[in-house]
Amino acid sequence: MKRSGNGETPVSGSGEMWAAVEMCRLEAGVPMEMLMATVRKEFRSSRSADEVWAVLRKFEAVHEMAPGFVTATKMEPSGARLVTFANGTEVREWLVSSNDAERRLVYAILDHPKIQHYSAAAQVVEDGDGCRFVWTVDFLPDGMAGMQAASMDAGLAAMAKAVG
Repeated sequence: MKRSGNGETPVSGSGEMWAAVEMCRLEAGVPMEMLMATVRKEFRSSRSADEVWAVLRKFEAVHEMAPGFVTATKMEPSGARLVTFANGTEVREWLVSSNDAERRLVYAILDHPKIQHYSAAAQVVEDGDGCRFVWTVDFLPDGMAGMQAASMDAGLAAMAKAVG
């Protein structure tokens, strides 16, 4: 898990880039509590990337990708999916993009009272005779990082069981 602003270099950036971002943040007076957290999780599957992508790409059926962790998915007229988790929590998620060539799906949470920003990307990449599933979530408030990481661990375990 990487937290912006804690002196660590972001996963996808260089040290120089991070220094520039930090300088802009300081010049703009952005308070530390507004820094975004990033949690990245992944697992390896013995299945082909195309097989795992066939399950992941069904935005309306995330309960098939993570059975037991997600108990139901209902598409709403707005295009959002209402996801029900095993603990009873319901979250509305919006599809941002789905790219078959890259086997990448991006979604966002826009209307949760405890979340200021939430953007997630799930991608399936070839890896030898199988594939890797990579799930990255950027969110605010960053103080929810521990809870988000724990939730993603539970989701990842369900996904690995389903498509591992």
